[in-house]
Amino acid sequence: MNISLFDAAISTNSSRTGWVSEPNMRGSWGILLPCISTLLVCSWSVMHLNLPAKSSTNTEKLIPYLYWCVIGIFGPELAIWAAWRQLLSARALKREIEETKLTPYDFSLSHGFYAGMGGYAFDCNQSFDSEQETFWTKTQRITLTPKGVLLLASCGHLPEITSQEIADKSKVDELGKLVACLQAGWFTVQIISRLACGLPITLLEVTVVGHVVCALVLYALWWHKPRRIEEPTILRGFWTGPLAAFMVMSSHIDAAPGSMLPGFQVEQQTLEITTLKFRIEPDDGTVQAETISDGEQELDKIGLGLQVRTKTGLSLLYEEEIVSKDTIVDWRGQAEARLRLACLAIQQHSAVRTLLRRPICETDRKYASALAAYPEMPKRCRKKRDREAMLQNMSPWLECDAQNLVTHTASDWPHDGLVRTTGGLVMGTVLWVASIAFSAVHIAAWNAGFPSEAEAWLWRFSSMFIGFSGLLWAFLHIIAELSASLWWTWYDIMIGEASQVLTMLVTALCSMCGVVYILARAFLVIEAFVELRSLPTMAYAIPQWSVSIPHVG
Repeated sequence: MNISLFDAAISTNSSRTGWVSEPNMRGSWGILLPCISTLLVCSWSVMHLNLPAKSSTNTEKLIPYLYWCVIGIFGPELAIWAAWRQLLSARALKREIEETKLTPYDFSLSHGFYAGMGGYAFDCNQSFDSEQETFWTKTQRITLTPKGVLLLASCGHLPEITSQEIADKSKVDELGKLVACLQAGWFTVQIISRLACGLPITLLEVTVVGHVVCALVLYALWWHKPRRIEEPTILRGFWTGPLAAFMVMSSHIDAAPGSMLPGFQVEQQTLEITTLKFRIEPDDGTVQAETISDGEQELDKIGLGLQVRTKTGLSLLYEEEIVSKDTIVDWRGQAEARLRLACLAIQQHSAVRTLLRRPICETDRKYASALAAYPEMPKRCRKKRDREAMLQNMSPWLECDAQNLVTHTASDWPHDGLVRTTGGLVMGTVLWVASIAFSAVHIAAWNAGFPSEAEAWLWRFSSMFIGFSGLLWAFLHIIAELSASLWWTWYDIMIGEASQVLTMLVTALCSMCGVVYILARAFLVIEAFVELRSLPTMAYAIPQWSVSIPHVG
């Protein structure tokens, strides 16, 4: 007799039973323990997180794992999306370095993941010359993003580290992975055997099946990613100071606070590099810089042909700060030191000079900002004319966009420092396809024997809403890919330039849907446990062949 998941999950016995003890049949603990052990083992062993902050305590190192385990239980599609973005960045970085032959050694996918998880860093106590002027004291360690690693390789300073050395630094728990795979495999075999015998499966078992599938996907995405590396490769050399200063100026690591935009409350920050414009003299290669400002201000020359406005712009972003009773930090002096060193980096490295461009015409500045923020901008949204047509070619001054080359610690969430080559349609759709697939597992229990009618409809609504949300957002991604006007409308909302009514409407809808989505997710997990108070009697029956097989739980 062929029995589908839908039929097997339905109680054909009208009688229901509460808590049941073993050993005559599968007791309540016999259901609960295998599910919990499988859920926890899969959630814990599958997480491959980035390097922790320097000098983190054991508790501080543990918290991110607990945080991501909770995400893995309540929102596994978010973990899949993060892993997918990390894999895309690692592949793109590997391809860029291999195609341009930036390293003399084989740059593998493990190297790409290693770069993305914060594997390369400057250390203020080890990387820089002791005689070099101080340009950074806010943190001891400056971690490179994948974009920063790509620039480092382009400058010829990426240190050689073999795949074996990365593997030696990694603390991959092979035994833990084996236990997780065996437990997940045994759990799956049990579910299949119950379906084959026509025995009902509980909502908790349905939920765990979904998490087992997600765990397998995460294992595949993170297959080449090292795990539990705690110390990065510290960059050393005479070249570190200038490059580190340029990277800091180009990144959000030291952005000055800005205004809060309406709508989604995206904070605009002023990056040091965006307040400057540079001029490279053809005779001796000397680099000059001055802050961008509308007012006429006096200029102070502080060396290397470097010009800085004294009353507006960069000079006033930083003031002396009293850190303690006996300590005063001269932020302005450090900012000026960064300027001098950044000019050295521009002089010394042609790869850095390629990041400079002529000023964008005011009429095209919004387009340029959007393209910089979303390099995967749909083709229909792009302007047909050549990029050079947007530039004021007569100006001798060059500008530099924000690059997000360094950060304090590598974030496990996708961020601007990742190398991106895949279109936004693919990246966004992956998240929602994962959500749809996970909801489908719960929809399969549509006709399960719920303890009450209210719980049955809440389960169905939650499952359908999660699937509907995935379909809706995937559809909107496709429409935005095909409609330039819709894409630009969304961008205007994000930067606060849309009408107030439209912004408030979209914000309200997104907030409401987000809250309902979170509640639906939470209900599916909680209801899976609550149902154990009243299960169909046949849910405690077990296939006889499986009784003698040893397993966890």
